[in-house]
Amino acid sequence: MVQVFIDAATRQSPLQSACGIVIKHDSTIIEHGEYLGEIDNHHAEWQSLIIALKVCQKHKFTSLLIKTDSKIVADSIQKNYVKNQEYKQYLSAFHELEKAFELLIIDWIPRNMNKHADTIARRTLNQFH
Repeated sequence: MVQVFIDAATRQSPLQSACGIVIKHDSTIIEHGEYLGEIDNHHAEWQSLIIALKVCQKHKFTSLLIKTDSKIVADSIQKNYVKNQEYKQYLSAFHELEKAFELLIIDWIPRNMNKHADTIARRTLNQFH
C-alpha cells in the first residue's frame, strides 16, 4: 500500500498557500509541492488532498493510505459530511477521484508526524514570497 502524507502551509499577509505531498511507494519517495494562491488554510488542506489523489492517479497507484494532520479533512471524509458548505465541492471532488482507487484510507496523524509534507509545503510557499 502506498503511503501519502499531505499538508498545507499558509501565510496571512499577504494571504498565500501551498501544499506539500510526500508519496512513499516501496523504496521510492515522491515529493510534490504546489502553490495554491490566495486561499485560507482549510481550503489549502482540502486542495492538498485533491492534488495528492491526482498525482497518485498519474502514477497509477491503486491502494492508498493518506495521512493528514488536518482534523477537518480527516473527519469530513470519515463522516462523509461537511458542516461548512464551502467545503462541499472538495468532498464531491474526493468522491469522484476515489473511484479510481481499489482501496483508499484517510488517517489523521499528529502534526509532528507530518514534518516531511510540512517542509515541502513551506518550501513551496517560500518560493512565492
